[in-house]
Amino acid sequence: MVTNEAGCTATAQSIVSIEQEVSSSYSYVIQPGDFSTIIDFENITPNATSYLWDFGDGNTSTEAAPSHEYVDIDPFFGSVFNVCLTAFNSCSSEQYCELIGLVITGADEELINQKVTIYPNPAKTILTVTWPETRSGVRVSITDLQGKEILNRIGEGDHIELSAENISAGQYLVNIVHSDFSYQEILIIK
Repeated sequence: MVTNEAGCTATAQSIVSIEQEVSSSYSYVIQPGDFSTIIDFENITPNATSYLWDFGDGNTSTEAAPSHEYVDIDPFFGSVFNVCLTAFNSCSSEQYCELIGLVITGADEELINQKVTIYPNPAKTILTVTWPETRSGVRVSITDLQGKEILNRIGEGDHIELSAENISAGQYLVNIVHSDFSYQEILIIK
């Protein structure tokens, strides 16, 4: 309130908006294809006004919720991409990154039709891997998304059971290799 020399008073009000800091985050849906994979990204970042996506393969986007096609996926071992979202507003910026492992499904179509299964997935204690027909010398390995081998066993018959109790929670790749076939699948350990 303000009073002038004549005794008149006036009152003024102002609304002040304070922009909150951003907190980057995203989720995604993988759409596997024969020789490439498309990922639809959902941006769940509050308070942001602009975005910069780095898909980990040399490509970027400034869309809020882009889709991206990955074409340079290793056909045998799959590939891991470090996908980063940097979100901005007038007061702050924040980057969130996540490693995403991808495999090509079309290259192993014949084996998939023969019903290779890895269960349960997600796994906690015991993991079972089955393959078609009785075979000897089936190599089953689990690697982290950086390629470090966590477990390596040789299976006989039509399946193998593996202990997952000493494997830390996270995403891994299960690789199944035999002279007749190879197969790979992403495994989640809880």
